[in-house]
Amino acid sequence: MVPSDYRLRWSDLFHSSLSLMAFLTFAGSHNDVIRCYYPQMPRKVSRTVSLVVGFAVSVVFVMLPPTRRGIGYPFWQQSNASRSRH
Repeated sequence: MVPSDYRLRWSDLFHSSLSLMAFLTFAGSHNDVIRCYYPQMPRKVSRTVSLVVGFAVSVVFVMLPPTRRGIGYPFWQQSNASRSRH
């Protein structure tokens, strides 16, 4: 692996911002959070917003999958591995 393979790209920032948006939406749609910050918000609105955001983020991740591998992804399973494991 070349160090340039580990550089942060625009697609990485895009995927991380979508993940953050989904997390904040799901965390903010918790009943205790809604009762504290938005006591007059109807329950139906909070459920619908989290469902729509979750669906939209999932569709984007399916259409534009991230190419990075996470922590714990074995190096020897990568297609461009320079050495094989015996």
